[in-house]
Amino acid sequence: MSATKRFYEGCAAAGMCPVHSGTLDVLDRLELDDNSTDLICYCEYDYHGIDRKLYSQGCITMESAKRLISLGLATDEIECFVECWGEVAA
Repeated sequence: MSATKRFYEGCAAAGMCPVHSGTLDVLDRLELDDNSTDLICYCEYDYHGIDRKLYSQGCITMESAKRLISLGLATDEIECFVECWGEVAA
């Protein structure tokens, strides 16, 4: 199994959807525009890289990702992750 696949599977099993910094910026603006701070729950996924160092990835909960999809507010990155890994989520 590739390191990327293990990473995605670990995120999904932990109930998290990893997002890049650009997506985090979009989500921050979305919350400001919506005047809602409970729309999205942010979290961090800690993992060991192939170099055995500890890294942390910005994520949102899988529940938040699915909520954004149902509201039609999800980015392509979020929709793709949930489509591919949503069944693995805890």
